[in-house]
Amino acid sequence: TQMSISDFSAVFKFATTPKKVTSLKASSVGTTSVKLTWSKVSGANNYQVSVYDSAKGKYVTYDTVTTNSVTVKKLKSKSTLKVKVRAVRVVGDKKYYGYYSSTLSVKTK
Repeated sequence: TQMSISDFSAVFKFATTPKKVTSLKASSVGTTSVKLTWSKVSGANNYQVSVYDSAKGKYVTYDTVTTNSVTVKKLKSKSTLKVKVRAVRVVGDKKYYGYYSSTLSVKTK
């Protein structure tokens, strides 16, 4: 049997889409910042960190980093940070996004 173009693109997409980010946790919590870490994802070039913006009522991209940690700054004391992270694999001029991690809620001190 021959593979059609759509079969090939489905296989290619699966091969290029990074796995879901796991083990997202707060490694240190301060009054105005939270340091987050997570497990590295094989084949990911970088990670997109999204933070819940209560004023907008949705998640917004906070930062894109190349390591498996980030410090979210300029937070309010005793506020709850809701964050999720997804892996990104860049191939040429295309970006393939993995599934977001579970949402982590952290309260600042």
